[in-house]
Amino acid sequence: MKFFKKSVAVLLTLAMVIGIFAAVGVNSSAAEPGLWVGGVEMNDGDYLANGATATTTTEPSGGYAYFKDGVLTLNNYEYEGAGVTQINSIGSTWHMLICHNTIPLTLNLKGDNKLIFVPDSEENTDCYAVDSYSNIDNDSNLTVEGDGKLSSTNASFVLNSYSSDITVNGGIIEGDIWTDNKNFTMNGGYVTGNIHANHNLI
Repeated sequence: MKFFKKSVAVLLTLAMVIGIFAAVGVNSSAAEPGLWVGGVEMNDGDYLANGATATTTTEPSGGYAYFKDGVLTLNNYEYEGAGVTQINSIGSTWHMLICHNTIPLTLNLKGDNKLIFVPDSEENTDCYAVDSYSNIDNDSNLTVEGDGKLSSTNASFVLNSYSSDITVNGGIIEGDIWTDNKNFTMNGGYVTGNIHANHNLI
């Protein structure tokens, strides 16, 4: 009888632990938007102040990034660091100061926004200021709008895309833009650097 009671207690404890892990898994996957700004993951309705390492739901007094309904607003936002690290199957490493990989994103520029890449080691020096990529073809398109400016220091490209379209409708992009397999369309705005488009340049 004691063995039976102990067995039931162990099974109940195990069931509770599994239930907790399952609940955590559901919550984290449901909340994940696939967007990182300055190395910090952002969810819908989040603000990220200049220099902050955690988000808030209250608008900061200084410069900030704000994510809502698929639009990332940069309002005099400044970031200096290595961002998010990506390592591919052969071990090559690169960095993304702003990264989105599962959702289409609109980048709304307000004021003067600066992204400065600081390598975390001598070997890892490749960086994209805003990187748009997806495992599902054409799933993470990037659109730029607004009347502000985006510049980056030490980044290979200010806007970069491997498998998604880039469209510039407004704003000033100071630096180079790269689209590897998709379209680059410019309806407005201004680009001071080179545009590398391996598909269609519209």
